[in-house]
Amino acid sequence: MSKESISPADWRGTIYGKHEEESMNNYAEIQAKAPAAEPERQYYFIEVCRQKIQEESRRLGRPLTFCVTTFGCRTV
Repeated sequence: MSKESISPADWRGTIYGKHEEESMNNYAEIQAKAPAAEPERQYYFIEVCRQKIQEESRRLGRPLTFCVTTFGCRTV
């Protein structure tokens, strides 16, 4: 599957470069390894996210970017 042919419905499965079932198995494995106590649990998931982002960036050969656009009253 080329990057240009990925439909929005396929994005979830391609984040890890796997099919959805394999992604769910990966998710279960990550959850099983997570510490039970806070804040170690939060730090664990932050590190897992960093690793996944680095892997995807290497796979694509470019840095990943992110943009948040807000609307309306910013104080709410």
